[in-house]
Amino acid sequence: MLARATDKPEGLEIALAIGRRALVNDRLDEALRWLVQARSLATEKTPVVAARIAFLLGAVYIGRDEEVAADAVLAWAEGILGREADSSADVLHLRALLAERRGDRDVAMALYREVLQRANVALTPMTRVLAMRNLAAMLAHARPRESVGLYAMALATLDADELDASMRCGIDNGMGYALLCSGDVDGARMKLDQASSEAKRVGAERVEVFANFNRSLVDELSGDLHAADARLRAVEADARRHDLDELAGWTRIRRAWLQLRAGSADAAAAALREAFATAPRTEHREAIATLSALI
Repeated sequence: MLARATDKPEGLEIALAIGRRALVNDRLDEALRWLVQARSLATEKTPVVAARIAFLLGAVYIGRDEEVAADAVLAWAEGILGREADSSADVLHLRALLAERRGDRDVAMALYREVLQRANVALTPMTRVLAMRNLAAMLAHARPRESVGLYAMALATLDADELDASMRCGIDNGMGYALLCSGDVDGARMKLDQASSEAKRVGAERVEVFANFNRSLVDELSGDLHAADARLRAVEADARRHDLDELAGWTRIRRAWLQLRAGSADAAAAALREAFATAPRTEHREAIATLSALI
């Protein structure tokens, strides 16, 4: 539902600014409300602003698993920009998010790199940070050192431009995971502890849940399988409380893996059957198949 005139000022730039800040602070419902209002106020006379609204609103829809809505927003922006859409960093950024969502990693990575090539002239500092964060997340497994470097650049940009400090915990979390992928368990532990503490301080509850999931990986790689399992149980409860269904599924997969590592193949198989009695989400299928084959 759109904001009423009596709730907040209705100007395009104000609605965009409020929506952007809500998105940065992981308040997706509030972000959606204001960005939908901003979209309703944008016209062909404001193509640059329309592209920025499209990227932010599309990111909200993707975060809510509403891919069709994100596609519709992209089509709206492309209609307003016409031929200029292919040179708009914000439109390219939304295309990258959608490509990543669909599993087109090569396409997404190429688009993220193109976005960053245009970043200095075409993006706000905040969206430049988001582009670096998104590319870094994609590179974490295949090129973890480059991923860590991009996260470091994002943090440097955050500090240099004095951006909202609440973004830091999410970047620290991603950097911690990239450090894990590079084999630096101690560095990962430090970053993830920072992410968890900062998320708690600024009230970024969803980021805290993701950071704690990654901290369970540190527990496992440090040899403490019991601590890893206990943390995963807590993460699953928090994930369900925040409607993070995909993450909740990953906790069940990780716990089954821990049981297999502990030598309990039958228990691991039973845990998977119980957790995924119905058809699993697309994101989980490959991991479930791989783990089932190992069992």
